[in-house]
Amino acid sequence: MGKTTRRATSMGLMAMATVVAGLLTAPAANAASWYSSVPTNATNVETVMEAELGSGGYLQIRRGKYDGRTYLWGRVASPGSTYNSDHTLRFQIGLGCASATTSKDIDRTTYTSATTRDTDCTYFANIIKRSTGKVVKGLQLNNP
Repeated sequence: MGKTTRRATSMGLMAMATVVAGLLTAPAANAASWYSSVPTNATNVETVMEAELGSGGYLQIRRGKYDGRTYLWGRVASPGSTYNSDHTLRFQIGLGCASATTSKDIDRTTYTSATTRDTDCTYFANIIKRSTGKVVKGLQLNNP
């Protein structure tokens, strides 16, 4: 093999490696985006799932419309003092879609950021005790 052929082959391999590396590091096309303003600005908001907390509050998965799209998010309503310290509200997408998570420390009524609804996904809203990392209450919404 001559110098020109080796150089062309080497350059071709480097170009191929660059393309493969780009494919491996490119973000997934269906990666979730989180929108913090949606829960307080959405219309037609409704609670699609709810679990009562021992303190009289509620863990919820909420749905609403914003800018022509449907969004989902997690909410803790009236959590009481039990959940106001050392607890985090986590909202997660998984099972059927690329996994993504957003969370917020609970301080009175608390909302997570919202994500666009995908009917192929499963969504989870959980209350996590920060000191142990354990789920103390959870909801699972399949294919909304």
